Amino acid sequence: GVGGMGSFHARTLAALGGVEVAVVADVVASNVDVLADELGCERSLDPAATAERSDLDGVVISSPDETHPDLAIAAMRAGSMVLCEKPLAASLVDAKRIVDAEADLGRRVVQVGFMREYDTAHVQLRSKLPAIGTIDHVRAVHRNANRTRRSLQSIVVQSMVHDVHSVRFLTGAEITDVTAFG
Repeated sequence: GVGGMGSFHARTLAALGGVEVAVVADVVASNVDVLADELGCERSLDPAATAERSDLDGVVISSPDETHPDLAIAAMRAGSMVLCEKPLAASLVDAKRIVDAEADLGRRVVQVGFMREYDTAHVQLRSKLPAIGTIDHVRAVHRNANRTRRSLQSIVVQSMVHDVHSVRFLTGAEITDVTAFG
């Protein structure tokens, strides 16, 4: 998909040296046309067929959550590395399908889109935390500029999961209790 996050990923990759964005895919033609024209790449209205292509080194999956498993598995089977936006899947059963497909390959080829551990500010903060001592409590506030009201499940699965990842990355600790307000 090349909506919000998909177009962000495509533009970021296109700006990197040594990276060529070969194709953008989405079921919405206007999304594909605008981005393909901007990046000078191929366009596809069939994300599933694009994921199955064996001529791609990597595939970024940023489509609706329920499409992640089939696209990720198709891309892996085609020989591509996969960056999958979070959540990996909309259910534990589907997440296990992806993990099992990767395990069948015998090597790691899937990364979920948790980017904060690569963010300079997060890395700097992590380096300073040992001087503070043991961290027993973390309060995370996450705001999105969404115009529509989101369900609590959506907030937890699509937004709070970044905070959970950040806490684990920053502290090295497992989380024992979570309280969420939406």
